[in-house]
Amino acid sequence: MTEVPGTGEFEQTYTLFDTSLSVRIEAPVRASTLESVLSDLSAEPAQISGEARLHLTVLGQDNTAPSGEPGRLVFEGDDLTIHETRDTVRVTDGDSVMTVRPAERHARVSLGASFPKKPCLLQRNFWAFAVAKLLRTVGLYTLHAAGLVSPNGTVALLIGKSGSGKSTLAIGLARAGWRILSDDALVLRESPNGIEALGLRKHLYIDGTDAERYADFGLTPAQADKSGGTRFRLDLGDASHGRLTSPAMPSFLVFPTIARTDMSQSRRIPASDTVGRLLEASGPQLLDRASMGPHLHALTCLTRQAVAIDLQSGAELHAHPERLAKLLDTNALLGHPQHSDTEQSVS
Repeated sequence: MTEVPGTGEFEQTYTLFDTSLSVRIEAPVRASTLESVLSDLSAEPAQISGEARLHLTVLGQDNTAPSGEPGRLVFEGDDLTIHETRDTVRVTDGDSVMTVRPAERHARVSLGASFPKKPCLLQRNFWAFAVAKLLRTVGLYTLHAAGLVSPNGTVALLIGKSGSGKSTLAIGLARAGWRILSDDALVLRESPNGIEALGLRKHLYIDGTDAERYADFGLTPAQADKSGGTRFRLDLGDASHGRLTSPAMPSFLVFPTIARTDMSQSRRIPASDTVGRLLEASGPQLLDRASMGPHLHALTCLTRQAVAIDLQSGAELHAHPERLAKLLDTNALLGHPQHSDTEQSVS
């Protein structure tokens, strides 16, 4: 962060995909967690000319939270309460308040006195939410998914909640020669050629219990995860399965679930059912009236563009996740009939 002369404030402009984000922070609240979140995302500090497209202003604990009616309650959970009015979205964790004005592409955060005392993970979630809300105002929609690209250009998104086996399958595909677009979070956007996926996080993480299994990648020291356990960051280095930074056009949407069976099974999902699954993986707490229409249109276009597969991942796929590459090759040969619900064995 660069100090603004004569103000006691700090400001930095970041490039994020093809947009720019200006962050302005009062000196007393120069929170390291915000800078850490931005450094973990695909945001890079930059010196650019002209006005930034997105703005995040962080005020100190002495500032009073916005007054007036909070608006219609649209979400409550994940330590956040969200209200919406005609032109604002107000988010609070009970003390700190974030006011987003989509038309202005501006988020204003008034930090409460308790914020610096909160667990680091809760602080990071708060900042990540602010960035995600701003990205929606320029047509960049987050998705809880891993993304990978095969040597021949096939793009697969592994979509699901934590614990669905996404990271295991992603690393398996990486070992089979696929390049990693994103581990657990990416963004979707419309382009003249279709829906593009871009990696949102720079790093790939695995559960602490799997550390020995992936030791050949090189692991960072253990970190706390959302469930109270530990996780490790994989060092992809300059390997052929290193991270991709260019946009990719998804051709497969894989929804994995860990099944208590020896063998895995898969089936095609109709486009009519796929949109709902994509919305669920988009973070319902992020949805708002201003961006809901364009977001829904993007997801509908994606279901027409890509083959959706429900994957019940059995013990053999957990042991040999690289076999997923064979399943996707088989589906590519079968064509693109979204209405098909024929079950297939993965092995």
